[in-house]
Parts: sequence; C-alpha cells; structure tokens
Amino acid sequence: MGKSGRFENIDGLRAIAACLVIWLHVAEIFSQLGNQTSSWLHTVPVTLDFCRTGVLVFFLISGFLIPSSLKGERVEGLRKFAIRRFFRLYPLYWVSIPLSLVTMWWLYDRQADWQTLVFNLTMIQHKLGYQDLSGLYWTLKIELYFYLICALMFALKLLDRERVILGAVLLIIPVHLLLKIGGGKSINLMTIPAHDVAFISMMFLGAVIRRRVDGRLSSPGRIILGALCLLVCLGIPAALLYHSMVFEATSARVIKLLLPYPIALGIFLLFVLRGLSWRPLSWLGEISYSLYLMHPVVFYTLYWAILQTDEASWLRQLSLPVYMVFVFAVIIAFCALTYRFIEAPMIALGQRLSRKPMLVAQPHALAA
Repeated sequence: MGKSGRFENIDGLRAIAACLVIWLHVAEIFSQLGNQTSSWLHTVPVTLDFCRTGVLVFFLISGFLIPSSLKGERVEGLRKFAIRRFFRLYPLYWVSIPLSLVTMWWLYDRQADWQTLVFNLTMIQHKLGYQDLSGLYWTLKIELYFYLICALMFALKLLDRERVILGAVLLIIPVHLLLKIGGGKSINLMTIPAHDVAFISMMFLGAVIRRRVDGRLSSPGRIILGALCLLVCLGIPAALLYHSMVFEATSARVIKLLLPYPIALGIFLLFVLRGLSWRPLSWLGEISYSLYLMHPVVFYTLYWAILQTDEASWLRQLSLPVYMVFVFAVIIAFCALTYRFIEAPMIALGQRLSRKPMLVAQPHALAA
C-alpha cells in the first residue's frame, strides 16, 4: 500500500482495465477510417473482447475492495458506506450524461426523449425499461447490485463469513459457465439476468482473494479458491478446446463470452499476488473512473470532427497506430481534468460528510 493509503498495484490494475476498454472502442471506431479493420490493433481486441476483459478486471477489483470497506457498527458503517459510494459514483456520472447526449447522440443526429434522459440519472435506467445514453452505463448497474448485496450481508452480519462468500462464488460461476458452454439459455435469479449474476460472483471471487491476501482464509478455503482459479484459468480454455473438437469450430461469440474470464483473472492474480506496481500506471488507475466514463465523449467528438473536416481530408488517411496514440493522449488529458475538478473534490466531500457524527436525538430533548 502506498503512502496515500492506496493499493498501488490495484490502481495499476484499474489502469490496465480502463486501457483495455478504451483500446477496443477506439480501434473499432477509427479502424473505419481508411478501412483498417485488418490491423492487429483492431483484430486482437475484437477477437479477445478486451472490453469484457477490462470490465471483469474492474469487477474483481470491486470485490477485492468493497466488502472490506464495510466495517464498524452496523448503522454507522452503512451510513458511511452509502455516503462515500454515492459521491464516488454519481457526481461524475451525472456530468457524463449531458456530455454523452451531445457527443454520442446529437452530433450523430440521434434523438433521446426527456424520459430517457431523466431515468438515466438513476443509473438503473435499463432495468426500468429505458435505454442507456452511453453503452458503458450497464456496468454501473452491476456495481450497484453488488453494493446493495454487500450492504445487506453486512447488516445481517454475513459479509465476514468465509463460507457465505465462498458459497456465492461456488453456486454461481460453475452453473453459469456450464450453461454458456452447453449453449443453454440464460436464467433469471431474483430478476437479475444470469450474466449479471456471473459478474457478481466474479466480484465475490475478488473478495475471497482479498481474504487470502490478508491471511484470513482457512486451509479448506485456500483449496477451494485454488480450485476456482483453476476452473476459470484452465477449465474455460479446456472447454473451448473440447467445444472446437466436438463441433469442429468454435464460434467467435463463444470465444468472446468465455475467454475474457481467464484473461481477466490471470491479469488480476499477477498484479495482486506479485504486488506489481509502476507509478505512471498507478496514476492512470487513480483517474480510471474518469477514463472509463468519459473516453467515449472524447473519441466520438474527435471522430465526428475528422469526418466534418473537408479541408483536411488527409486526417482521414492516417494509420490506426497514429489515431490510437493521438486519441489516447487526448482522452488522458481530458480525464485528468475531470478527475481534478469533478471526481476528486466529490470524493473528498463524501469522505468529509461520512466522518460527521450522525445526529441522534437525546432522551431529554425528546422529553422537552
């Protein structure tokens, strides 16, 4: 852990997760200029679905950090957790909504009604039957599910019970993977789609790994954790190989659905168990929420501007590596500003508010 109290290796993981997502999105859009879809900068992230891989790394990180942040007396612990999570997620998210509306809708002659705009403020708009203004918003809904589950488990004093957390992973991951490998249909559990439940179970896998790092995992728990990691890291590739042998070919959709799981877990374990850190990467991790939310705002604007610039048609003939470097640089610069002036002040405000003692009416005041 660094001097600021942050896990620098976890920040590095955040940076990698954000960069994987940005890589795929930027490559998909800018490869259309000059028809560069055959470039490895496009084919590799698309084939391996870097977006899903990056999202899974983010989910593992949430599992590693969030359950451990719930502590103390029940009511006070929940109050602090709710305040800090609200100011961590919502202010920057709300800023991203009008920016997304302008850069991803209006610039491209797409229209969104006011109901969609209003319900997007909730972060659970898709569940309420309204379209996400940005395709990235669906992952925030999963985060909220996980926060609510952790808060409920904390209130019931179940969050620190090893068997409960292991059970959440054991019950969900194998069942979901078997359904996917076998071509079965998704199921619903408490109205949450099966793929969302699988993501939540990956978060709990991150929580189990945190217990292992902290030395709070029993010997049987370590064995189960090892088996789960082997299932994800080796079982899925083996299943894909078996699938290709039986059916002679494995569809790109099956690969994109399953292969990100072992890749994400492998990256996560490498950084967590080896304690890898690099200050520039850790800094990118600090602004990773801004990178994740705001990067479409930047690259869609740049892409629109290039298409509209008839006087400089040469801008549409550059190589994909040039586009990637330039767009990444602009995204990082823009997101450093949104972090500095929006995200960081709101996080600090949430921390200050959470430290204030909860007002409790005194008996003599009630009597008066």
